[in-house]
Amino acid sequence: MGYGGFIHNFKNLVLRKDVDRYLPLLNQNLQDIKSTLERLKQFNQYTPESINIISKTVNAYEQKLNVVLVMVSQGKTSEQIDAVVKVNDLPALKALAQFDSELKSSLISATSTINQGTQVSVFLPLAQRKKIRW
Repeated sequence: MGYGGFIHNFKNLVLRKDVDRYLPLLNQNLQDIKSTLERLKQFNQYTPESINIISKTVNAYEQKLNVVLVMVSQGKTSEQIDAVVKVNDLPALKALAQFDSELKSSLISATSTINQGTQVSVFLPLAQRKKIRW
């Protein structure tokens, strides 16, 4: 969503006002983001609240995209456009940080489970070979 993605292309549209170049990219970015958010709903570690916050921010940007298009067609400057289309994306950034934290916790838990299983599977054959008594 960030650099190189939707927000990057959105800012470039505001600055460069090149609708032919950026509108197709933005439409594809929006489609990809919405599809990803739908897929994330299938996973328990992503709370519906976090997904909803990100969805609301994406929807706000999508609405502002229409404003950008109108203002570009009216010949407004980048500064004028930017002043009107600012979106508070802090809540979405916090939700994305929460996703990152939840994913790291899941990976740590899974790694711990795998490591425990590996230790047992390595230790038991060694113990049987050396006839270690419990």
